[in-house]
Amino acid sequence: MSNFNGGGGGGSYNSGTSQVNTPGVGTSNGQVVITELCTSLITSVSDDSVCVGDSVILHAESTGSGTSSWDGGITDNVAFVPSLGTTTYTATSSDGGDCNFVIDIVVSDYPTVHAGLDTAICEGDSVLLYGSGSADVWVWDGGVTDSVWFIPPVGTTTYALTGTISAFGCQSMDSVDVTYTVIDATVTVSGVDLTANQAGATYQWVNCPAFDPVSGETSQNFSPSQDGDYAVVVSMNDCMDTSACETIAGVSIKTFNYDQEMYVYPNPAAGVVTIVANGNFTFELLDASGRLVLAGEGTDKTQVSVSDLNRGTYMVKLNNGTDTNVIRLVKQ
Repeated sequence: MSNFNGGGGGGSYNSGTSQVNTPGVGTSNGQVVITELCTSLITSVSDDSVCVGDSVILHAESTGSGTSSWDGGITDNVAFVPSLGTTTYTATSSDGGDCNFVIDIVVSDYPTVHAGLDTAICEGDSVLLYGSGSADVWVWDGGVTDSVWFIPPVGTTTYALTGTISAFGCQSMDSVDVTYTVIDATVTVSGVDLTANQAGATYQWVNCPAFDPVSGETSQNFSPSQDGDYAVVVSMNDCMDTSACETIAGVSIKTFNYDQEMYVYPNPAAGVVTIVANGNFTFELLDASGRLVLAGEGTDKTQVSVSDLNRGTYMVKLNNGTDTNVIRLVKQ
């Protein structure tokens, strides 16, 4: 038989008025008796913390002959989508000796995630990307660390951001484009012609050393009408760079030959030029590489359209059977 601990009390059953009661303390182990008033159901819950739109499966069954059922319109062992927030679901059994089973399903919304606005930076600059919204964990692709400065590759790169509510694993995504521009500010010189090596940009040719704009010279190619020092200002994607100054000499154009009376005007020209020579003559128009682009003949004077030619420097070779002359022509 087990021993029980007990406390001292008055001995009202003792007779007499002179009595002393001394509390006693037992030294053996105590005992707790638990009586199960009902039988637990066998249950399973696929997940009690999910994201909105995710499904959950609840299962409950009696160990005896009872038939279990769920409240809230839930069918046992059939997937359903719980509502946003916390919802309590209860399983009961037709066997009165079975206990009810109660479970709270917590549904979290997906986080709001903002990767920021598309941005453009220039050579030498760096960029910082950081996520904002209701997530508590931010992960970027492309090797980017949230809120840490970095230099992206040249061109436009799209960076994706994943924001997570860590308590539920709910995730949302956003992305941002970063354009990193490095301008090639070098110039190629061919004879007296200049070409900016950066394609697809905006150009302004300038005089050196004051860097005053040359009026109307906003193309990638530039053929100066006079000797001098020239550079180009290149703009692209809100970035700007200026080339080194290039010295151009030998542009002096021979427009008249008083001895032979052969000349071409206007020079420089954009549309129609007039070629003048004594008597019957032939002419050839050669580009800077010596390739023949136009040819013809005339008597004393003839007009030729150069509007379809590319900008640059050309040579007009004239021959009237007696004299030959070569005149430099600048096409604007």
